[in-house]
Amino acid sequence: MASEIEVKTARLGEFLDNHHLDGVMLTLRSNFAWITAGKCNRIANNTPVGVATILATRDGKRVCLANRIEAPRFRDEELVGTGIEVVEFPWYDGAAGQKIVRELIGGRKIAGDSENFGLHLPQLPGDFTALRWELTPEEMEVGRAIFSMPAALCYLAIAATGQPAGGAAAAIRNGLATLFADSTVPAFRRSGVHRELIAARLNEAIALGCDLATASTLPGSGSQRNYERLGFEVVYTRVTMVG
Repeated sequence: MASEIEVKTARLGEFLDNHHLDGVMLTLRSNFAWITAGKCNRIANNTPVGVATILATRDGKRVCLANRIEAPRFRDEELVGTGIEVVEFPWYDGAAGQKIVRELIGGRKIAGDSENFGLHLPQLPGDFTALRWELTPEEMEVGRAIFSMPAALCYLAIAATGQPAGGAAAAIRNGLATLFADSTVPAFRRSGVHRELIAARLNEAIALGCDLATASTLPGSGSQRNYERLGFEVVYTRVTMVG
């Protein structure tokens, strides 16, 4: 059986062929996690953009680009054993960082999911997110682990067409409902799916005798607004300073 990385490399190769690209630069936290099989490039939790970028090319090579402050963490901790090379650049010298990245790219056609190093790369085609929709066996194991958690409740939202539209989970313990793992398929966003998933879990929590419910979201996100519309209040916002 092909490994998770092998499966994703094959999907990426087909995507690159379809769009006549030589590679992609992935800085969004969701894309970084997908291409690295679950690794994290986050510091601050109030932005979808991480602090390191993966350059993934059609030959299967993956390189992590990080500033000189963050590079040791990625090299010695986060990406250990992945085979991903870490290339660092000075955080205080944008021109030097741009030069390093430009040399890595060479003359290849690379698309980016955010503004990368001031290079004005082509925008990553929107259907890249579809690569994440079909889970690998390893990713399925994560779902099974959630389903097998004690006192866990898992929900699947189905659209009128019969298609899966979203999912979520809740854990019930000692009168406290913890809502987590919220997800909506992109095609069904802004259609009320997330709101219904929140409401379903709250109704179940009430039926099970809970008098308190909690959830975590990105500050200022659509998820936060959906929770607030259903009665949640912000208890605290964690701020992380990034140098």
